[in-house]
Amino acid sequence: MKATDEYVHLMGFVRSPSLQLICTRFEYLWQDTENFKRPTKMPAPTYIEHLMAWVQSNIDNEAVFPSKIGM
Repeated sequence: MKATDEYVHLMGFVRSPSLQLICTRFEYLWQDTENFKRPTKMPAPTYIEHLMAWVQSNIDNEAVFPSKIGM
């Protein structure tokens, strides 16, 4: 879930120029106004679930994206 210049990326490991494997770790923090008042660490799939639900709730919000002409 992170775009980098490294293309050899396998199971959380990135090959360095010296061909040694270096473990890379990313931290995913979610915060919202309802359930997670503070940034909360979670696995990437859970983070994506929260993100997709948040996006869908904004798309469905008539105040943000009205579905009727002239609104």
